[in-house]
Amino acid sequence: MHNPIFSLEVFPPKRDAPVGTIYDALDGLEGIKPDFISVTYGHGTHADRTATARIANTIRKGNTRFQPWRT
Repeated sequence: MHNPIFSLEVFPPKRDAPVGTIYDALDGLEGIKPDFISVTYGHGTHADRTATARIANTIRKGNTRFQPWRT
């Protein structure tokens, strides 16, 4: 029997929200030890794509695998 995989998905914050809120959320999410966290990449501006890449890089540097996800 296979063990279930537990994953989480995060979305970059909206343009008018501080990007730091996602880092606080990621700190809390790592505590529940998901197998990986996916970062949703939407159709946004260059700044949105840059924020998504930075978030994915932060996850990668932590103890959790990340999986990019494009919508």
